[in-house]
Amino acid sequence: MQKTPQKPRVVILGAGFGGLTAARALVNDAHVTLVDRHNFQTFLPLLYQVSTAGLAADHVAHPIRGALRKTGIQFRMGSQFQLITKIGQSN
Repeated sequence: MQKTPQKPRVVILGAGFGGLTAARALVNDAHVTLVDRHNFQTFLPLLYQVSTAGLAADHVAHPIRGALRKTGIQFRMGSQFQLITKIGQSN
């Protein structure tokens, strides 16, 4: 009986522009989990328009789960408090 190769697991901390882009790029090659302390992403380039009443606040904040729907990427709301890596160890 042969073992089927499993995809590596990748955890990305932060669901900003970089985190979402990285998660979408890796989803075909790995099991991706995206972790952020908020369940929404704020589009910062338009934030000044909210402060000047040009836009409502809900126009610049979008739910992360909605952006990840049907992508296979898991989302967990939380923040890291310790990072432990196991690189280069073989069993």
